Amino acid sequence: MHSHSFFCIINDMKLRISLSVIILLFVMILYPSLLILLEPYGQGIVTIILICILAMLSFFVFSGVQKLLVYAIYIGFTLLFLFLFPADYQVLIAFIASLIMIIHPLTKFEFYLSKKMSPSFKSPIRIHLSGSYWPYFEYRKAMKAYYHLPQSKKLHKNKWYLLSRQLTTLGLLFAGVFLIINETSNIVNALDAFSFIRFFNLYIVFLLVLMSYYAYKKGFTTVIRALMIGILPMIIYILLTSSFDAYLRLPMLLMVSTVFAFIFVFEYQRYYDRVTIDVFDYHEEENKRIVYANSLFEPIIYNDTYILSSHYLIKISLTTFHKHLHEILKYMNKHHIILTAYAYGEQMFHLYADFHFKDRAKVDLFKTFLESLFTIGIPFELQEDKHKLLYEKKFYHQPAYIIARAKHLARQLEDVSNEKIIIISVLMFFENMDMLKKIKKSYTFNYIESMSMDAYHTIKIDVPVPNNGFVIETTVKDILSVMSLNKGQFIRILVSKII
Repeated sequence: MHSHSFFCIINDMKLRISLSVIILLFVMILYPSLLILLEPYGQGIVTIILICILAMLSFFVFSGVQKLLVYAIYIGFTLLFLFLFPADYQVLIAFIASLIMIIHPLTKFEFYLSKKMSPSFKSPIRIHLSGSYWPYFEYRKAMKAYYHLPQSKKLHKNKWYLLSRQLTTLGLLFAGVFLIINETSNIVNALDAFSFIRFFNLYIVFLLVLMSYYAYKKGFTTVIRALMIGILPMIIYILLTSSFDAYLRLPMLLMVSTVFAFIFVFEYQRYYDRVTIDVFDYHEEENKRIVYANSLFEPIIYNDTYILSSHYLIKISLTTFHKHLHEILKYMNKHHIILTAYAYGEQMFHLYADFHFKDRAKVDLFKTFLESLFTIGIPFELQEDKHKLLYEKKFYHQPAYIIARAKHLARQLEDVSNEKIIIISVLMFFENMDMLKKIKKSYTFNYIESMSMDAYHTIKIDVPVPNNGFVIETTVKDILSVMSLNKGQFIRILVSKII
């Protein structure tokens, strides 16, 4: 039953993607031909239709069918009023329609439609272009989110910053919606004098919507960066269509184009330069070293493409490594390499990294990079770790790793939302169902049917505890001890706040 519904979802998603691509290709082929064949009046009509189709497609792809239906109602009534009312009322209609779309009074109707629809139709389509490199791009997404964490903290701790972000997002979105409705209104009222300047205005709409997304997701710095890049093509367009003499226009175009190229190259480099790492450390008694595990790597440990596991041994101090850490992370970001952990003990530094199965050559190139950076010969070990058994043995299933991970997540939760009471959740599985009865004597648990089969049975133990390092360590040790005594296997540890 579950597998049947899963394949239905996949098929429905494919149907939406195929239908969207077909419509978009049809419009891209047909629209330029119609512009050549039709008079200005006809050009205006097909442009209005194009704007509506693109708006509907964006809702269909990025927001789901329920939002498409609701906003089709908004757009339908807006067009009706634009055609029925005189030109003097057009700006007022555009303003009111924009306000209604932002306030969204049909929220309950959208929620009703959402309940009636299949998940595949109400969810946004997620298109992955990264192919087998998806683990790295998921890792990079997590890294970028952690890089922007200071901005996220402000949202929780500074109500004025939160309010300013929300108002900026709404303001930019309102401006974009108003401009596109107003431009549609201008086309409606000037069908006999259609002008291609409308496409320039559509670019402004795109820029406003993009900046509203950045204001919502990342903060003001990214908004300013997007504005700097986005405004230069507009300046170039204005200079190209201006009435300046050639001897003035050409130098100005050259200067602006040079500035644009410089900013583009600078921002491209900055894109790779915005790197960070979120590590938690613990002492490894057996090998007498301190380990720094990459917290950002944990959600994608189990993947089937980053299976080349390398271990570099470098005769340097921990301080020396930290001085060059940003440079190393930048190199790894450019070459799609994942730093999984590093460790230091007995005057030897250990660096662990995962590579894509096609990137065997990058293992040697990374070694050469490290040797040039530290001016020292660096031996390394390389093993194929398809099932992540090596990573489990060295790090992931070690009690010290699990306890350090729990403490780290608890600190993050306290740092972001000042949680004093937290829930420690441990997922584990057992091959023997009888063991669950013994577990029940010590802890209540939830049986996770979706993660269980005849061969193994998965449970989740949830324990509320004070957000205190000693209490967390004691609790996790006790859970792991009970699990081990009953021959259970660790899956994952989570920390959450009490809702």
